Amino acid sequence: MTEEVNKINYLQLGPNGSYVASPNEAMNFLGVARAKLYELIKNGEVESYREGGARKITWPSIRALIQRRLAEETARRHRAR
Repeated sequence: MTEEVNKINYLQLGPNGSYVASPNEAMNFLGVARAKLYELIKNGEVESYREGGARKITWPSIRALIQRRLAEETARRHRAR
């Protein structure tokens, strides 16, 4: 287990130092409403799992979503020229 933890790239950790975010943390970080967050989860745009009764969302998938959206926006701007 310790070796697995050591292999985690610390850039994948969130502001709280955790590998996963709660729905509230993810909503605040992304600036979206709860319904939009669960839509992103349902569509597979962010990775999540349930731990007991709590939903957990991985920070790498949150950051990947932001990177994809930025790339889409950049492509859109270049097409508009």
